[in-house]
Amino acid sequence: MKSLRRIVLMVVAMVASSLSLVAVSTAPANAAAYSSFAELENNYSSVRYGVAVTLTGRVGYDTAAPKYVNAGTATLQRLPYGASSWANVSSKTYTDTTTDLVWSLKPSNTTQYRIVYSGGTYGADTYGTSVSNVVKVGVKRNLGDNFNRSTRVFYGKVTPSYARRTVYIQKSTCASPTSSSCTWSLYKTLTTSSTGAWSTKLPAYSRKTHFRGLVKASNGYIGGYSNYYVTTYSY
Repeated sequence: MKSLRRIVLMVVAMVASSLSLVAVSTAPANAAAYSSFAELENNYSSVRYGVAVTLTGRVGYDTAAPKYVNAGTATLQRLPYGASSWANVSSKTYTDTTTDLVWSLKPSNTTQYRIVYSGGTYGADTYGTSVSNVVKVGVKRNLGDNFNRSTRVFYGKVTPSYARRTVYIQKSTCASPTSSSCTWSLYKTLTTSSTGAWSTKLPAYSRKTHFRGLVKASNGYIGGYSNYYVTTYSY
């Protein structure tokens, strides 16, 4: 009986030792694996060529009570008009003090943007990878318009390159030319020079008449109007 008792005790000791090893190899009780989510927004859905747009993004976790991730890399990517694959713009690394991510840039033509998050580990917590929504920024050509009051010459230079292309001059007699309900009609069609320059002398009618320039959408640029409208009248 004494011999049997020793064997039983040894078996119990071995089982206890095995359980102890398993317990040491497991992760801490407070460790957690989270799914992440990325978001991106822009302050303008369209801009004139040469004007900056601000993109604001964030990466969070725990959708029940959203929080910023504390580790990992968020990379802003772009897909310009005509491109077939996404290209990296810049990356920002999250720390335990990082909140929103902000980029200010000047798209060269109509471009789509997104954030790709690498995932990360902070202490015992891990965050999964994620890709944000896509935002699109339309780019209008800049008519570079000016007006000489003494000669009534409405003129400008379209950028980027717009040689031997069409600029439309529209007119309206609306009381409020900035109103969306204002009706505009074609006054004249112009052809730019080899440098993209255009000009025309505006008439002065007895009734106040407003004029503006227009270039239509083409080659990765959305349609856009002149920076200003010009009002002429005779009295």
